[in-house]
Order: sequence, then C-alpha cells, then structure tokens
Amino acid sequence: HHGAGVARTLDLRLAPCAPREIVDAAVADAGLAGGIDPTVRLDVVVHDCGEVLADRRQLTRVLVNLLTNARESLDGRGHVEVEAGVRHEPSGAARFEMKVTDDGRGMSEEFVRTRLFRPFSTTKKNGLGIGLAQCRTIVEAHGGRIEVRSRPGAGTTFTVSIPAAPAGPARAEAAASATGGNA
Repeated sequence: HHGAGVARTLDLRLAPCAPREIVDAAVADAGLAGGIDPTVRLDVVVHDCGEVLADRRQLTRVLVNLLTNARESLDGRGHVEVEAGVRHEPSGAARFEMKVTDDGRGMSEEFVRTRLFRPFSTTKKNGLGIGLAQCRTIVEAHGGRIEVRSRPGAGTTFTVSIPAAPAGPARAEAAASATGGNA
C-alpha cells in the first residue's frame, strides 16, 4: 500500500542519476569526504553499472542520514563502509542498492523493532538531520524498502533498495514530470 499518496506528498523529482553522484554528495554532506574526520575509516565501493531513475536530492539525504547515524554510533573510532550500485535480478528487473555498515555500538532487536523508525525518536544529542522515519518515507515513495541488521556491540548495516526504474506506466509519467513542472 505504498504508492501514489506518499509519493505525491513528497513530490519526487525523478531524473536519471549515477550511483556515484549520490554517494559522493552524501559523503561530502556528512562531513566524511577526504578523510576530514580522522576517527572514521571510510570505505566506499560503488558499482557503476547504469543509471537510476530517482530523486537524487532525496536519496542523497537518506544516505547522509545513514552515514551520520553510522558515524555517531562509533564510540570514538571506527569503520564505516558504503556500498552502492545497480543490481540486476534474474527476472530482468534492476534494483539500486545502498548499503551502509558500521562497527559501532549497534542496537538491540527490540530498539530496532519498536523505536528506530518512529518519528522524532532519536538517539542523537542535537537532533539534526531528517531522521529515519523520513528516510523510510523517501525510500518507500520510490517503491523501495529500507532494512536494518544490528547487533549490540557488533555494529549495524542499513540496506536501501529501490527499483532502478519504475515499472510500466510510471516510467512515462516520471519522464513527463521530469521535463514539465518547475524545478
């Protein structure tokens, strides 16, 4: 039951974009570019195979949020890995995946289940950023999903997966809205 309602309120501006553009912008916005933060070892792996029809600005915000969370979960020092790319499934469908893994303090299953995606429930001191509830809204508006695997003391992996291009009529609609309308 995700679909038109959510997407409309978000007003996604879909356009072809390269996974690398999203990752580079997010790493910069999260303050992790060029090893600026010496406490974080950042590995970035981007599989460049094809473009994604998506709202680049919104997906960048999602990734910034995940990177910020990962960084803040590191007690002192740690390792954050970003992996992004287009995965082609046997069915012929292509999915864009972004994965952020950290070796920080991790979260309990109960916290993930009951609190993680609640609007305004934040473990952050300053409450900056858009929060995971909005991340999920953005991802679901793209027809995708966001998943989390976490173990206390062992770190966390967030995986965002969206269709690389909308199926059927949505594609024509997206193309029309990309050209029309004011940016």
